[in-house]
Amino acid sequence: MTTEERLAKVRESLIEAATRRSLVHYRQVAEMLGIESDRLDHSHELAAVLDEISTFEYEHDRPLLSVIVVHQGDKHPGGGFFKMAKRNGVQKPGQDDETFFITELKRTWDYWQKHGPRPGGGRR
Repeated sequence: MTTEERLAKVRESLIEAATRRSLVHYRQVAEMLGIESDRLDHSHELAAVLDEISTFEYEHDRPLLSVIVVHQGDKHPGGGFFKMAKRNGVQKPGQDDETFFITELKRTWDYWQKHGPRPGGGRR
């Protein structure tokens, strides 16, 4: 599977989860990418894929889709998510991570519930 195909597979899975107002654990995304779970804490590949997906969404005026990818324990995204959000200007200077996370998560869920795949296939 090419890099583009793997990226598309992860993005589609995240869209389906967002449509259901669900969260996805980093481990689940790693499994989709074939990354070994014992390497998760240092996975530059996982971070790069999630960064690329949300940057793509930002460039197309959509919410940051990778906001739904969280640590299993605290149910929050990692630091790389917030760096990417600040780099793209979505998280404003001085806005705390918790407030931004909650706001962006709701925005993402709301967007994909309106525009995501319909049960049985196709887009709304």
